[in-house]
Amino acid sequence: MLLESFSAKSGNFKRAMMIVALASMVSASLHVQTARADPITIEVIPTSAPVGSTVTITGINATAGATVRLYLIGMFFLATNTANGTGGYSINITVPAVPSDVYWITALDDVEGDTASTMFTVEPRIVLSPTQGGFESKVNVNGDGFERDSDITIFFDGNDVTPFPPPRSDPLGSFESSFTINSPYPNGTYIVEAFDFWGTVASAEFYVIPRIRVWPKTSGSPTSLAFVEGSGFAVSVNATLHFGSVDVSPYPWFMTDGSGSFQVPFFVPEVPNGIYTINATDVNGNTVLAQYVVPSPILMLTPSRVSGSSIVTARGIGFMYRSAILLYLEDITMTHLIDLMWMSPKLQVAEDGSFEYSFIVPVTEPGVYTVGAYVMLGGPPSDLQKEASAPLTIVDDTPIDIEVNVGSVHFRGEMAEFYVKTAFAGALVNAKIDAARLYYSNGGSSIDLTSSVQLVATGLYRIPYDVPSNATQGAYTLVVESHYYAEAVEAYGTGSGSFLLSPTLTSGNAQLVDVSNKIGTVIIPDLGVIKVNLTAINARLVNVEGTEATIQSDIGELQTTTDTINAKTVSIDGNVATISSDLGTIMSRLNTTGFQLEVATLVFALLATAGSLMSIMLIRKMKPPTPAPSPPSNPGPSHTDPPEPEAPSTQSTDAAETIASPEMLNPAEETTSDEQTDTAESSSDTEMSETPE
Repeated sequence: MLLESFSAKSGNFKRAMMIVALASMVSASLHVQTARADPITIEVIPTSAPVGSTVTITGINATAGATVRLYLIGMFFLATNTANGTGGYSINITVPAVPSDVYWITALDDVEGDTASTMFTVEPRIVLSPTQGGFESKVNVNGDGFERDSDITIFFDGNDVTPFPPPRSDPLGSFESSFTINSPYPNGTYIVEAFDFWGTVASAEFYVIPRIRVWPKTSGSPTSLAFVEGSGFAVSVNATLHFGSVDVSPYPWFMTDGSGSFQVPFFVPEVPNGIYTINATDVNGNTVLAQYVVPSPILMLTPSRVSGSSIVTARGIGFMYRSAILLYLEDITMTHLIDLMWMSPKLQVAEDGSFEYSFIVPVTEPGVYTVGAYVMLGGPPSDLQKEASAPLTIVDDTPIDIEVNVGSVHFRGEMAEFYVKTAFAGALVNAKIDAARLYYSNGGSSIDLTSSVQLVATGLYRIPYDVPSNATQGAYTLVVESHYYAEAVEAYGTGSGSFLLSPTLTSGNAQLVDVSNKIGTVIIPDLGVIKVNLTAINARLVNVEGTEATIQSDIGELQTTTDTINAKTVSIDGNVATISSDLGTIMSRLNTTGFQLEVATLVFALLATAGSLMSIMLIRKMKPPTPAPSPPSNPGPSHTDPPEPEAPSTQSTDAAETIASPEMLNPAEETTSDEQTDTAESSSDTEMSETPE
């Protein structure tokens, strides 16, 4: 604003600067009147440089350790530095963007107040962007250090390329402009110059590189006719053209013209669908590549899966150079109205047949939709031709439900089992467990359990964790991260579950009900079922009372049955029994072991067996009774009914039958019995024969 207060004419501006400089010199001379014999000095290296350059300002005789401050024309602060022990200082500064001229630079010792000044010339500069290109390239030009409020003229290789209206410098001598290289130039370095009205000039180098353009389109089916235009090559030299690996150069060769340009037609070879490279090379080694798509343009979306209102970038290749592209989501225009009204360059296909345009997807129901790229044929927007399309999936990103369950209390050596349930929209789904990490020690430590995840059923996972015997007490929290993908679903979620690690059992009635592979199932009143590694908790048998066994462990006392741990008496030595089990062997006195019932049962069984054997032996030695002789027959009829015979005792009959059983007699006893029977029968017959009729 201070500079703007000066006259708009450059001469007045310079005179104002001189007045300020003289004032600073007078001030400096007044300081010298009272300064030391060896005042501070100043030197600028180099003494002139363009805006933006770095120069070094040095000096001596400053107060040791004092701050040295630098000013432009005595008032505009530039930089600061601390003098060393001998009073020397050195400061690097960047030349500020001020109109080109000669300026005083002053150094101030802020302790003694001494100053020193020297003259420095600011030169103009221009910066090009880009610094290389070719035919039809747009080049941006930024200039500094020119005369303020002056029209600027731009030249490329001596040719005036100033745009209309011409650029104009601001009050500090800076400007911004651009130009287009409208003619083909051979490969090489060219000079760009900028002049202001007062003749101040700055220049920069621009390098022309080879370029090619394929038209009418950068896509087509085999046998389609295409043209390649090249520029920026060497002048009047042979060149070749390849489509992929196929040489499509005209026979027998083709040459560049006097400006390093050429135009060559070719037919697309019979090749499979895909993206191919066109390669143009001259004999000097200048090479340019371009893409060609067979058979039609390609539209790509990034990302291709979105949720809600999201930004999607559409990129196309294989389109016609300079054609205008409109994008539709189904039948809804995705091209912004302002871009369409002003035919924004963002809608234009570039020289290589590509375009890129970003749009906002409206809030839409989840599903798979089609994005189409249409070319405007020159008429109203309704006069469109669809060139390419791509699917866009709008997903439901409602978080997935994750529920983590685990027992509330666990113990050292136990196997803690986490069960994770994953659901989406109220239904169990097989989600992907991305991470399962167990945190403990107030979150200071953690264990990755992701590799331990086991699928149990649809939407249900088991994550076991063997609690170490030396585990830290406190809360353990498992955090599970998961995702679920479907055609139109992309859901993520996080869940957690915690248990408290107790050093010992909190109940005296813990029951060990099952043992399998050293893993015991324990029922704890009020806590439920837990599983423990019996080896890890140092479980051991300590007592047996009848069929009840007591187990001692690092986490406390457990009760169980002898069958559960396979406890058996393996030997008895006097009144000491040796009992073996899955959890060790103990020795106990019979009167106190609690195994008396089992021993008594064993003794009784042995005695019963011995008794049975003795009974059999005694029975075998017993003789069967001789039957009584039959009474004589009554010769006369009896008018008195004979008495009914007594019914034989069942017990006696059975005994008789048992005694008479041949299996119970030895052969000798069988012979004696038969002989006795025959004698009895003979005697009976004799008696009957002697009875008179």
